[in-house]
Amino acid sequence: MSSSAAVVEWPTVGAGCLGGLDDAGLLAHLVQVVRRLGANPLSAAVDDDALTASVTVLHRVETMVAAEKLRRTGKVDARKAYVGRAMSTADWAASRLGLTRGEAKTATATATALAELPATAAKLADGRIGVGQAAVAARALEELQRAQEAAGTQGCPPADDNDAAGAEVAEAAVAAEAAEAARAALDALVAEHAGGEDRGRLRRRLDDWQSRNGHQVLGDRQRRAFARRHAWLGADPGDSDGMLRLEARLDAVSGATVRAALEPLARPPPEPTTPAAKGNASPTPSSRSPNWRSTTATCHKPRLPDPTCY
Repeated sequence: MSSSAAVVEWPTVGAGCLGGLDDAGLLAHLVQVVRRLGANPLSAAVDDDALTASVTVLHRVETMVAAEKLRRTGKVDARKAYVGRAMSTADWAASRLGLTRGEAKTATATATALAELPATAAKLADGRIGVGQAAVAARALEELQRAQEAAGTQGCPPADDNDAAGAEVAEAAVAAEAAEAARAALDALVAEHAGGEDRGRLRRRLDDWQSRNGHQVLGDRQRRAFARRHAWLGADPGDSDGMLRLEARLDAVSGATVRAALEPLARPPPEPTTPAAKGNASPTPSSRSPNWRSTTATCHKPRLPDPTCY
């Protein structure tokens, strides 16, 4: 890549002399290649076309490496290779890889789901879709399976006679066949569209697909969010000036209601238009408190000197 005319091209299958190397040898070779690449100067001799092409290739390679890491993480979970090292795969990943607990749980869930989404896993392994899109697919599969399980438990209680038992077995077989068809359809949908959509667009597409196919996923998601909501209001234990602290975790509907009530209080006070009005202006929440926190992304500067802006 030292020549100004050299533009990175995707290598053909089998390029290089890596045959016969085991996993340790391949990983050592990968580390050496990355280090050698990082040692190359990015001087003016590397033109813009070559530079931008190299970033594109590196992004794809990064995705491919992440896909292989997820594949092996899935094996760690399937084999329970974390035993003796941690309580779960997520705990092991959090401690060994320096991830947060949430990041480790998402990575483990994605790795596990990819074993059931072969088309999605193949696209990810080839760098055609991103890890974020794979995580969206994994969550969609989890929600689909949860909705199917909930639907299966809402049937009539089994009877004691043989005919009813046979009918129950037949219904279970039909439900299993439908579940497999839904899983395959989800996998194909992600593999087809994820390469051209970001996480948000892909999730909206999958939500729409779930809704049109009557999987009851959105209602289940809302019920679980409603059950997890909480709010706390009380005196701040770390403050001796009588300050109150408000903490909440709300579902979308409740959050919109609370936000609509609080946002007017977070707006800056209107500026007085006349000197008399300026002298008689009544205090507002924004002017009373130098640390008034807005519920929006805008941070209003307080009027006192040297404030802390949240």
